[in-house]
Amino acid sequence: QILAMIRDLARLVEETEEVAQLQDLSLVDDAAAEAQQWVPREVSLREITCHNDDGQAQLVKQIWLRNLARCAALGLLLAAASRILFRGRPGSDAVHPAVQEWQTLEATQSSRGFVPPDGQLLIGIVPGSPEGVNIDDLAWKLGGFRAPVYTFFTEMPGAIPGALWGFATGAARQGAVIVLTAMPTQGLWAVNEWTARPTVDFCAWYEKISGGKAGCIIRFGHEMNGAWYPWSQRPALYIEKFRLVSQVLRSATQRSGMMWAPNNGFGYPSTGPYNAQRGTQEYMDLDTNKDGWLTYSDDPYTPFYPGDEHVEWVGLTLYFWGLSYPWGDNEMPEKDMFVNIVTGNYVGAMGDARALPDFYGMFCGPESVHRKPFVVAETGAFYNTNRGPVAWPSEYAIKQAWWTQLFDASTAHRFPQMKLVSWFNVAKAEKEVGFNWVDWTVTNNWGISQAFTKEVLQQPGSALRFVSLPDPNAPITTTTTTTTTTTRKAEHKTETAKRDEAKHDATSHGDNWHEKPKRCCQHAGKHPFVFRHGHSCAAKQHREQIETTCKHVHERCMCRDEKRTPHEETSVNVARMA
Repeated sequence: QILAMIRDLARLVEETEEVAQLQDLSLVDDAAAEAQQWVPREVSLREITCHNDDGQAQLVKQIWLRNLARCAALGLLLAAASRILFRGRPGSDAVHPAVQEWQTLEATQSSRGFVPPDGQLLIGIVPGSPEGVNIDDLAWKLGGFRAPVYTFFTEMPGAIPGALWGFATGAARQGAVIVLTAMPTQGLWAVNEWTARPTVDFCAWYEKISGGKAGCIIRFGHEMNGAWYPWSQRPALYIEKFRLVSQVLRSATQRSGMMWAPNNGFGYPSTGPYNAQRGTQEYMDLDTNKDGWLTYSDDPYTPFYPGDEHVEWVGLTLYFWGLSYPWGDNEMPEKDMFVNIVTGNYVGAMGDARALPDFYGMFCGPESVHRKPFVVAETGAFYNTNRGPVAWPSEYAIKQAWWTQLFDASTAHRFPQMKLVSWFNVAKAEKEVGFNWVDWTVTNNWGISQAFTKEVLQQPGSALRFVSLPDPNAPITTTTTTTTTTTRKAEHKTETAKRDEAKHDATSHGDNWHEKPKRCCQHAGKHPFVFRHGHSCAAKQHREQIETTCKHVHERCMCRDEKRTPHEETSVNVARMA
């Protein structure tokens, strides 16, 4: 139907173009038959009575008005049809009330970019590819925590991957923010208004299907100060293209924003295939101290900054790869390593990096002229699975030391404007270490994920500090209740009240639940706390009631002198931890 409407519009354009030629034609009564060949079908021959310029102008005016009315009517039909097509799956327009707390609050610096209020931190996930990413599965592994931000990689120019469209359809219901790392893989010269459109159109579509409560952050040309990407070390051209993408995004969206994220300056200027060549304008632009050489003492950040009006977030890529090059050994991070690299105060096994400027102070601190929110755009701790735990620190020891530096309360006090940390949750073969398999994740290993949940996501004060998306499977009440308020109420609920609810819920499913103790609780797909009593299943209870009841039923049904199977033991531990 839409294609038919478009054809009608195209025909109207052709007709009006033909009618516009009336002023150059001279008609007579006996030429009416010949004139019928160019007159639109809607115009009868009796209207062709004009023999002078005034009559011709009047006819043109009538036909233009008629076609204008038809175009307006067809435009309304197109708008209605597009609303039906782009409204998403049923229920996608509804956003859980709890998610509105941080998304609807206007940020202090900008209304764009989904910057949370002071005192709150977004923990994001970088899953690599959107294929197979399931928010429910990740939440199960992280004790129910639903990450509010997900980072993916796209090319510019290039189409958005099909799997990302599918992920976004589900993520929109929960109000998740999507960071699109737009990579100019064909070079900065290939970026223009048209090649930026696919990425921007995706952002506009995502805002629409989320009801305006979610959107995108475009991280254009990340790590541009390195030497390993086609867009590296071209400061003037990079700024020009960043601003262009920013302008296109702002013309098409309401809340989506831009992220500027160079690589941390340790090791700058890097050696690679895309180094700025001595004698070129790029080389002179990067020589900030004007000594004629591009060295460690030059500013690795400021030459690439596009300007405050085009940036909502500023941040760094900062991984822990180890303590010595070439990388490959499993080593422990040094004390305060993260803070010292960000602020340009690092002195340790990797060398003296005090020549680096204080990134946070320059762009985010109270004395900065920019005062932008700070993001750790990609981070993770190196663990080479080929090394083994015998002669090296364990995976837990390495990752625990790194995430403590990132999420500790002392770091929050040092960096109050640090409002997003995205963990690189990918395991892959890294060419830098001879294609050994490196596991950067916090969810592949069950013990690691539970330690991360307990030590980070459930540390004292985490309910107020870390933003978690609501569970879409939980019932939506008519009253507007924020995430933090709900969490506080849950935390203050007495143990007696919990047991009373559990007892009532368990007994409401019949008296034969205790007859099959080895079947009382099972892991059921993406609903890890669904419990079954024989053949019945309470899958639609409130999440807290389900968890408490699951724990209560386990404690009762396992009181007999029967040995638990490994599966039952795991279920009991999961229920008790929840």
